[in-house]
Amino acid sequence: MTRSRSISAKVALALAAALTMALLSACSSDGDAAPAPIAGDPDIRGAITSISAGSGDVIGSVRIVGAIAQDTAYDRAAVRVESDTRILRQAGNATMEVTFADLKVGQTVEAWFTGPVAESYPVQAKASQIVILG
Repeated sequence: MTRSRSISAKVALALAAALTMALLSACSSDGDAAPAPIAGDPDIRGAITSISAGSGDVIGSVRIVGAIAQDTAYDRAAVRVESDTRILRQAGNATMEVTFADLKVGQTVEAWFTGPVAESYPVQAKASQIVILG
């Protein structure tokens, strides 16, 4: 019976150590890193020309003016930012999550659209992600 208790204690100790290691690795700085930007080409790249506050689920909107490039589809857009829109700041190879308040007139941004795009001019769309460049 003593040997059985000794083995049970060792197993319990090993399980506790494994659980502690799992919890520590889950809390490491890698878990705090911002998610990588959405893969694929942005719908628009350009400068923010105006910012408007929203209400409800719509945090606000930004107007972006750029030029159609090989990897973009639009040169002007009115972009809606909702609570599920990811806003990131890119500095070199690193990205960090920021908020709508970090968007400023004059910043160069890239935006990816989600859902229907109103084909007016400028186009109107909801952003799934906005990345502040530089």
